[in-house]
Amino acid sequence: MRSPSEVLNWVLKDGFEYTEWFVEQVNAGLADLDSRRDMSWDDLEKAVRRQRSERARDSNGKAA
Repeated sequence: MRSPSEVLNWVLKDGFEYTEWFVEQVNAGLADLDSRRDMSWDDLEKAVRRQRSERARDSNGKAA
């Protein structure tokens, strides 16, 4: 846990918009974990491979 002065220094250094976005992302991730909306490491790797393949196909006009 950060102290209020540590948080203030972080916000002033990184900017309000980024800090707000970052906190929202962390809270969303924690909510996913709390509600058991998570995935296995294998599922994550499959999803990353699928996205890379789709991006390669989009940029080349064909499958990678």
